[in-house]
Amino acid sequence: MPPSPQRAHPLRTPCPVVQKSRVLRGLYFGSSSMEAVQADVVTIFPPVENALSKRFPLFESILGTMYPIHECCVRVDRDHRSHYDFLVAFQERPDLPPNKALAHIVPHASICGEIIVMRSGVRCLVLDMGGHMLSESAATAVRKFVLKYVAHHAQHR
Repeated sequence: MPPSPQRAHPLRTPCPVVQKSRVLRGLYFGSSSMEAVQADVVTIFPPVENALSKRFPLFESILGTMYPIHECCVRVDRDHRSHYDFLVAFQERPDLPPNKALAHIVPHASICGEIIVMRSGVRCLVLDMGGHMLSESAATAVRKFVLKYVAHHAQHR
């Protein structure tokens, strides 16, 4: 669920010095798609990665800058001993029709917005997302996010 703007603390912090950028793959739930598609997310890499200087995915290059982008981390259990972490970037867009790609994974949800999800690592904020199994886990992360988002908005109406 997106935090209120007064309490929001971004998970992404701009790199103080840009060393290089690379394209990492994420899963994009676009408003014009019937299902999620892999998308190339330009990501800025600092010269040295640490707690204060992390990779910076440019979600704005896909979602645009017209509306705020809300971010949250979602954990998906793989089995009883391991899990995947994902960074979910959500942009609510009242000017768009309900997102069919999101309705595909959460049928009762009618959300006007778009989502990009990327795999998150232990030492890195975002990692490249490859493979079918990760896409399924990423869709599970988005499903968890959407269910909390819908519940939050139903409670505050």
